[in-house]
Amino acid sequence: MKSFPYSNTNKRYHTLDYFYKQKFKQKVCKISLNAGFTCPNIDGTLSKNGCIYCSKTGSGEYGGNPNDDLIKQFNEGKKLMNKKWPNAKYIGYFQARTNTYANVKILKEKYESILKQKDVVGLSIATRPDCITDECLDYLEKLKNKMPNKFWPSLPHGKPFLLHRNLRFLHRPISDGRHPNFLPVKIYG
Repeated sequence: MKSFPYSNTNKRYHTLDYFYKQKFKQKVCKISLNAGFTCPNIDGTLSKNGCIYCSKTGSGEYGGNPNDDLIKQFNEGKKLMNKKWPNAKYIGYFQARTNTYANVKILKEKYESILKQKDVVGLSIATRPDCITDECLDYLEKLKNKMPNKFWPSLPHGKPFLLHRNLRFLHRPISDGRHPNFLPVKIYG
């Protein structure tokens, strides 16, 4: 049976695993991190109830211990991954809560501390679309230009944010423009 041309596991779509193996010539693993960020649905800026799919740890059950510094969390995750893939490259996955919901100086310190680690090829930054400021986007663009072969940003934020009813169901209040840290988000419905 002929395998699908853009998958090394015969999946019928272009897998990220395949892309990374083509780009970096080896396995690339995500290391989940907990940078201790909060969220406007937890700190009271918009709510204190959290989002529907966030647990008490802010969807970061597999992230590191927020009481440990990021380098320790990264090294522990790397040690675990090395058991299965000893020659892997890594993506630092800022997983728990909203990882663009801070001053850019703080983001820079946290993101770049991981990018400096050996065998790190990029970052994945979990966030929400109303918590990415222009200043944050400018910083990420500068970082990408500064480290074009090392910084592969990924900003997973999901697609359920297109309809007002979805936002209400998920307990994701809509920014009313009073909070300068939130980008206005075009919402349909």
